[in-house]
Parts: sequence; C-alpha cells; structure tokens
Amino acid sequence: MSRNFLIALAIFASTGAVGLFAAGQGTTTGRVATGAIANSPATFHDWGEVQIGGGTLRAEFEIENTGTGLLLLRDITTSCMCTTARLRLGDVVSPAFGMHTKSDFAASVSPGEKAFLEIEFDPSYHGMSGLGSVQRQVLLGTNEPSQETLNFLLTAFVRN
Repeated sequence: MSRNFLIALAIFASTGAVGLFAAGQGTTTGRVATGAIANSPATFHDWGEVQIGGGTLRAEFEIENTGTGLLLLRDITTSCMCTTARLRLGDVVSPAFGMHTKSDFAASVSPGEKAFLEIEFDPSYHGMSGLGSVQRQVLLGTNEPSQETLNFLLTAFVRN
C-alpha cells in the first residue's frame, strides 16, 4: 500500500470516529428527543402560617407544553400522606394520588396546551406532631428527556 493511501485511510477513519462520537452527544439516558417542553412558571408555593384545624389547603400549578411534540405527564407522587395531587387537562381530571398511591394516569398535552397540577394539603393529618414548619414535594414524570421529573415544593407553618 502506498503511503498516501494509508494517510487518507487514517484521516477517513478518524473523521468517521469523531462523527460517530459527536452523533452520540446530547442524548439523555438513551431517551429519544420528543420535541415536548414542559414549562411551569412556578414550582414553589408557601401557604404561610396556617391553623391546624383550618381545613384543607389548596395550590395549583400550570404546566404548558411549549415544545413541538406531545408532552406526556404521568407518575404523580407526593412526599407525604397528608398531601394529594390531581392532574387536570381540559375537562379531564385524574384521580387523587398520594405518597403510596400507584399513579397509572397519564395526560397527553399537545403543543401550546396547558395542564394544571392541583394539590391539597391537610394540616391536621398528623395531629399535634404536625405542628411547625412543613415542607412537601409533589413529583410529576414527563417524557421530556432533559426534564424527566418536575418537582413542586410546598411549605407552611402549622400552628395550634
């Protein structure tokens, strides 16, 4: 083989290897890009000071699909049994999901469409042991590779 042929072969092989390496960049845990983008303008809510016997507290978070593909919202879980969450998309409302509830509900949010995460917190659920500063989380799974889980944080200070 000629020296020029070997040099050309080496350049071609290294360029192909770089191309294959670059093609694999930008992927997230092997998931395929969906075009979906989950956009929530707020992920935090503070109820402030609340009375233990003041009744159930509610908060709502908007989730908009600002992408070009279908956004799937699923796997709703909460960090405590005193907190439940529902997903609302148009007229469809999911069952209430909590800490130990298996979430088999999924909502398909079209581009430009909004879904709403409705959260309820019962400050009296734990009785007197639930007094003081409280932090709760609600997790919501998505099919967006760069944001597979949305995390919503809620706080309160429960008084007797």
